[in-house]
Amino acid sequence: MAQERIPLQFFGQTYYLAGGGELREVVELVEGMASRIQERHPDLPVNRLVVLTVLEMADELLRLRRGFQWYKRGVEDEARRLVEGIDEILASSPQKG
Repeated sequence: MAQERIPLQFFGQTYYLAGGGELREVVELVEGMASRIQERHPDLPVNRLVVLTVLEMADELLRLRRGFQWYKRGVEDEARRLVEGIDEILASSPQKG
């Protein structure tokens, strides 16, 4: 399958990226975040807007990673609790054979 050229509008510059599917979603995410940063800080020069955009994305990534780790620990704890419960039930069941 041929890759399409996806335009990324980033602070007045257009970059053409080769890809598809997920890349289109990434481009939309980057453009949206850059647009929101520019709306909040219309008087800042482009280089500072780029830095703010990168920092905002890194902050969001860290929050998502922390949330994922919290969720993962919760699932692991629940799985451990369920296994222990099953082990207790099996240990207290009369043995056949």
